[in-house]
Amino acid sequence: MRHMLKLLIISTFLWQGILAQVSWEYKPTANIIFATADSLNNPFLCATDASGNLWVLSSTSTSTHAINALYKAAPGSQVFQLVDDYTSIADIHSGRGITTIGNDVYIAFRKTQTDLSAMIRYPEGDVNRRETFSLTSYISGYGTYVYGIAGTSDSYIYGGIVYQGPRIRLYDFTGTAAPNGKYVAPECTAVDPGGPSATGQDAIRDVATIPGGNYFDPNTPVYTSRNSLPDGNTGGVTKWTGGVQNNPSSYTCVAVEDADSYLKWTSYVPNGITCDSEGNLWAVGTDTTRRWVKCFQIEGNWATQIAELPSSTSPDLPDPNGAPFVTPEDVALSPDGNTAYVIDCGAHQCFVFQKKATGVKSGEPNLAASFRLFPAHPNPFNPVTTITYELPATTPLRVAIFNLQGKCVATLFQGTQTAGQHQLQFDASGLESGIYFCKLSTSAGEKTTKLVLLK
Repeated sequence: MRHMLKLLIISTFLWQGILAQVSWEYKPTANIIFATADSLNNPFLCATDASGNLWVLSSTSTSTHAINALYKAAPGSQVFQLVDDYTSIADIHSGRGITTIGNDVYIAFRKTQTDLSAMIRYPEGDVNRRETFSLTSYISGYGTYVYGIAGTSDSYIYGGIVYQGPRIRLYDFTGTAAPNGKYVAPECTAVDPGGPSATGQDAIRDVATIPGGNYFDPNTPVYTSRNSLPDGNTGGVTKWTGGVQNNPSSYTCVAVEDADSYLKWTSYVPNGITCDSEGNLWAVGTDTTRRWVKCFQIEGNWATQIAELPSSTSPDLPDPNGAPFVTPEDVALSPDGNTAYVIDCGAHQCFVFQKKATGVKSGEPNLAASFRLFPAHPNPFNPVTTITYELPATTPLRVAIFNLQGKCVATLFQGTQTAGQHQLQFDASGLESGIYFCKLSTSAGEKTTKLVLLK
């Protein structure tokens, strides 16, 4: 009995986020397009600033027919504005990263010279105040390619580099040390768990920090997203902890795992990532086997999916009313967290989503109950129990069973199901006694019920 009580306490902690109901709605009338004159755009990565402006970096990284340029869309805008075209700057090879700190915008570039990089800062997003770092003069720390970048509220920037890596490097933009924008030493020496990158083709393509996170706390995580090669290293998402932004030497890293290997990237780039204010990780599945944007709760190095933006092309949970993703590459959230922007290189536009409802955690009233998941019967059970649920309308649906560690141990249904009451049987003959969870996922949100297997 004491052992079972301990399991119940652990299960409540691990599954608190999964019990939260968050639903998103695709808003096609709010989509943002590029003007006809900007046909050479190649949307690569994006970020939002403190005022809610959406900034998009066009890059030649994945298309030699594109231009390196910076675009902006103010809140409510439906056409991107070309802010800066870098075509005339001979020493810019390709745009590699974008981030914001407050309303300042930062861009990372690979230079035309081998193994050199640079950054550009736009104070308050003003193109007329553009500042360059290591583009015309050398600043220590830019002697290797800087790929994806992410800023902190304290004006430090985490960047992904390939030199003796892939690994992270910190850049100090506080203005308190000279020269401004220099790299922070002693630096991180830990290498991405996928192993060293001999050619630089598989690299850290994007970096994510938690908005408002305390990066003087070594427990506050930084996430990086790395592509892989067919015969090379393992791509995916990596979690970095143990260091701090002004002394990154103690950072260590671990690969983020999930039950369905959603976060094991292929050779596609960039597989953009971002974090929301609650510390959840948003990840973009770029290749043709994914075409989705999912949100994960991270516990240790384990990722549990808690939301997905509606996508008509998602192989996992296709929603006919969702966005028709072609090659989604990055996601950004509005400052209040209620709007999600997904830039799509293949569709050459930005798809826009609105949060429909947030609510319920265990013990709180369900304010957005659009479907019902009934208690399993029998429960406790051995070894078969019946799962009953009710849908108000035809919807994409997944019914899956998870253990206490968040690992999926069975999928009872995945596809589209009609309105009405339905029943599924769960046969746990091959599983050990313990606590499990049945999670019902639809385009309207998720519901979870606890199962107790006693053999």
